[in-house]
Amino acid sequence: MTRRFTHCARIAIPLFVALVFAQRARADEADDQYAVAAGHYAAQRWELAVEEFRSLIKDHPEHPKSVKSLFFLGEALVQLGKYEEAAAEFNRFLARDPQSTYVPQSLFRAGESAFMAGQREAARRSLDDFRDKYPDDKLNAYVLMYLGEIALADKDAKRAESLLGEALERFPTAAPRDEIRFGLARAAELKGDQSAAEKMYGELVAGHDGGFAEQARSRLAMMQLARASSLIAADKFTPAAKALEAYLKSQPSGEFADRALAQLAVCYARTKRLEDARDAFARFSAKQSRPPRDKGPSELSLATTQQLAEAALAAGDSHWAGELFAALAADGVPPEFAVQGLSGLGWCQLQAGENDKAAATFDRLLDQFPDGPSAAEAAWARGQVLERLKRFDAALDSYRLIVEKHASSKRFEDAALAAARLHSQLHQDAQAIELYQRFIRERADSAQIDAARYGLAWSLRDSGKRSEADEQFQKLHDNFRPSRFWNDATFRLAESALAAKQSDRAERLLDELTAAKPPADIRQHALYLQGQSAAADQKWDRVAAIMGQLARDFPDSSLRLPAEYWIAEAAYRRGQFDEAGKRFAALSDQIAGRKDNWLAMVPLRRAQVLAQQKQWADAQAIAVRIEIDYPDFSEQYEADYLLGRALAAQADFDGARKRYQRVVRSAGGGKTETAAMAQWMIGESYFHQENYEAALREYLRVEILYPYPRWQAAALLQAGKCQESLDRWKDAAELYARLIKVYSNTEFTDEATRRLHEVESRTATAARKQAN
Repeated sequence: MTRRFTHCARIAIPLFVALVFAQRARADEADDQYAVAAGHYAAQRWELAVEEFRSLIKDHPEHPKSVKSLFFLGEALVQLGKYEEAAAEFNRFLARDPQSTYVPQSLFRAGESAFMAGQREAARRSLDDFRDKYPDDKLNAYVLMYLGEIALADKDAKRAESLLGEALERFPTAAPRDEIRFGLARAAELKGDQSAAEKMYGELVAGHDGGFAEQARSRLAMMQLARASSLIAADKFTPAAKALEAYLKSQPSGEFADRALAQLAVCYARTKRLEDARDAFARFSAKQSRPPRDKGPSELSLATTQQLAEAALAAGDSHWAGELFAALAADGVPPEFAVQGLSGLGWCQLQAGENDKAAATFDRLLDQFPDGPSAAEAAWARGQVLERLKRFDAALDSYRLIVEKHASSKRFEDAALAAARLHSQLHQDAQAIELYQRFIRERADSAQIDAARYGLAWSLRDSGKRSEADEQFQKLHDNFRPSRFWNDATFRLAESALAAKQSDRAERLLDELTAAKPPADIRQHALYLQGQSAAADQKWDRVAAIMGQLARDFPDSSLRLPAEYWIAEAAYRRGQFDEAGKRFAALSDQIAGRKDNWLAMVPLRRAQVLAQQKQWADAQAIAVRIEIDYPDFSEQYEADYLLGRALAAQADFDGARKRYQRVVRSAGGGKTETAAMAQWMIGESYFHQENYEAALREYLRVEILYPYPRWQAAALLQAGKCQESLDRWKDAAELYARLIKVYSNTEFTDEATRRLHEVESRTATAARKQAN
């Protein structure tokens, strides 16, 4: 819509000239500056007027003429077409002098200038304010016209129709009537009332006669094409194609026929009518006059080729799209089209799986346009191709190029994350951490900030910085509940809590996680971790329930076998040895042929169950195979202890002691309670052989070497018995007394007390006899 401002200039300039002549006496510098600015304004030297008015406002901000200058500065800026600046000055004037006679015109100008600057919301506020305050002002006709245009831009057809209809009533004969009627036709079209729109377009054309008839016909063609263009802009390609077909049928050689044919080819391609698109493009190409060799294809031809290539690619015809993009990438094509040609050609090759060709095309694009707006996109695509080719170092170089040279590109975030991920994949954790941290610093408001924190957490974890990693997981847990990384972050926090023996915290996190109904892969791992947490707290009923649920809900999971192990383990720990034996036997069949170290627990538990049932020969037969089948089993000392018990039960005390010695000397078990038990059993083996001196030595080693009160007390009790057997009553009494004093909370104190009394009584009797 054409915009004229002469109506306001006719108002403003005479007023200002009159004001200038009325102020002949200038007493100070501000008056001089004002006079100079006024002179430039009156002579329509707008640039100089703007300069002088701004100087006055800056130098004398409180002078009365400075305030008034804001209004005329705005008017001068309008004449220069600097609408955004003009709107700002009119608003400043309104704020400084709300009682001025220029307020109505300034308020109107503020809205009109904002409208011309494309600031729709600001324009709407000012123009609505003008309507409310000055409903009878003649400028309201223009206000209504502008507000109608804003409503059209907002796609509010109903409001646009109302405003423009009222504006038309206020312009019974004025020039903008056709423009307003055109807006009304567009409002009807926006509502979907095509027949009303066509009628109004026809009336507009019929309204022109005489010397304007030829222009009217041209205008009708523009209106018809505008209708098609508006449909294309709204992605309504099928009705747009029908409109273009109608236009071409009525004016096959019209002024805009070439453009219409080009648009028609694109519409066909967008609706996947690719054969029709090829035909329309061929007709369009034939109609193009052959240009001189030094000029190359027309801009319309190049633009159509680009749009058609993009449409063909979107429709799935990457071969034709590749041909079209290749034409744009040919020598001599202007750079703005060549860039799009090379980029599109590379993507077509990428889609076709021609990775090497795609990489070469993107290399060419980067070589020819290293600093162009498409350089970042090309580097991104090149990185994607090179990743497919498993050339990770080269891909990393492409991503780093974007990070280091195109930080303002829309691909910066994708590239920074991809580069950090590749650094991590290549075990370059320090570089990955640096990139993730930079992303978090510089792009704190990014939609991908959660991905950066998650990647940083894993890089920190991989580099051994577990606590720092957990800080990032905690931030994800606390602040990014909707994130796709929340489930795993929460799970990792629970893992860390369990590793730190913070079972209550682990349980809270896991309860929160399962309540969120995570995906199946997370849920099964959460259940398993809950079971492990319960095992750490020795809540064996809960272990059985949770692991049973895991086995039932996820029968095909890789965690099912360990879950079934824990169900059997829970039965064993609860003393349900028959059930445990059956479950461990069933597991033994399932693990046949597998050599995972943890699976050695299955035969170990089977042997231990048999030992509980005093089936020593069967227990020994199973336990003796553990070292052979699982040579790296970390708890082999448990099997050795059990073998010692089995041999001792068969009175093979020498063989038993060898197995017990292996326990106390083992790297993994030498300081465990099992080692304390083994050392005690060495003493027992000598005791049963009535070798009380040897037994005494071994029992006393238990109290010295192993801080397990139950076994220390048991060893002192047995050592006392050895001293009794060796007729060392005083030494026996000292051992019993020590047991009672130091280990009073053990179950051995009652027997120690009884024996101490017997020893003391015996000693007293012996002393009396000796005295007599």
